[in-house]
Amino acid sequence: MIDTGFRVREARYYDYEAIVDLVQENAPHFDVTNYQMDRIVEEYAIFVAEDFDGRLIGWIEGETDSNYAGPGTDPAHPEPHGNGLYLVVNASARRKGVGRALIRAFAQACSDAGCTWMFILPDENNGVEGRLAFFKTLGFVDLAPDDDDYGAWGMPLAPLL
Repeated sequence: MIDTGFRVREARYYDYEAIVDLVQENAPHFDVTNYQMDRIVEEYAIFVAEDFDGRLIGWIEGETDSNYAGPGTDPAHPEPHGNGLYLVVNASARRKGVGRALIRAFAQACSDAGCTWMFILPDENNGVEGRLAFFKTLGFVDLAPDDDDYGAWGMPLAPLL
């Protein structure tokens, strides 16, 4: 087995403070003022990446029962659809496979819930071009390429599993 220097696992209630700290440090534009683990653990698929010292270095959260009906909808992939809501990786852990591993964990949860396709709405704040390049390397495609805005990106789950 390859030593990646981190592991991905489902989030637990006690991760709440570490998730908030990670977000405030690495994506301060996300409002986590009212972030509550008791609400979301049951409603969303949430995974964290931690280094082998137990420090949280990444977080993904999303819905496994969503319905994307916007441009680029693929009838070959009926609902439910996965909806990746948040992905944050500590700046010191980027480009080390953490984001990819978190996306794959979320994709597996979506597949387990009956999804065959997922979508994301990339964060448009600083660094958006790097985020879009990252999503492209995973296989996501812009669902409305003629639109000047950063809209939804989607892909089948199979390549991520």
